[in-house]
Amino acid sequence: GRDMAAQHERNLQDLAAYFGRPYAQVNQQYWHSVPAVVEEWRAKNPRSEAQIKAFYAETTGYIYNLTNWHALEGRRDWPLFIGRLCDEHGVRTVLDYGCGVADDAMALVERGFAVTAVDFEGRTLDFARWRAARTGSPVTIQAIETEADVTGTFDALVCFDVVGHVRRPIEFLKRLMPRVAVGGLIIVSNDCDDMRGEHPMHLPENNDKFEQVFTAFEADGAWVEVAAQEPITVYRREAP
Repeated sequence: GRDMAAQHERNLQDLAAYFGRPYAQVNQQYWHSVPAVVEEWRAKNPRSEAQIKAFYAETTGYIYNLTNWHALEGRRDWPLFIGRLCDEHGVRTVLDYGCGVADDAMALVERGFAVTAVDFEGRTLDFARWRAARTGSPVTIQAIETEADVTGTFDALVCFDVVGHVRRPIEFLKRLMPRVAVGGLIIVSNDCDDMRGEHPMHLPENNDKFEQVFTAFEADGAWVEVAAQEPITVYRREAP
């Protein structure tokens, strides 16, 4: 609808201003961002954790890809869904881990939440900082090397389009668990599917791992599912 078209147009204006490129050139890259990022990934073929981290730090194509994705029908509803859910559960503080361009974080700040958005240092996070400053958003944006760099506890952990990108997702999420307060929420999207190779950044080794991840959490009784809206699952951390 008109709102979606307006968001795409804002994205294009921001990208042209950030990169200092002509609108027509930005428009072309924006609407062809998925195949461009896939081609870039396959050309660099990152395998190790260090190589994968370097890819996300250096790529500019991913900025086009993420801004476009956040504006798509359906995806635009995610912050509304989690905002309502956080209100229902008395959430005030949110950690957006793997924030990318930080659109979700800034949308949650607009709803009154105190949001800390973290990701690897690199071009994408630089764009997020630039955009937050341009819009005057009070979101806190921090660069991290690993999940161990995140300190403190939060009422909710948001982890969108992250789990399928990391090696050993079960261990990754378990290391993040202490960042969620007892009674707090973990809000995660299922991206553990490389979609038949169309999105190789979603590591093929993680195919179908999502159910396995949360089966492990449910088994130890520390987490209880409280809501779901495809592809998002929401768990509450129980008292030990």
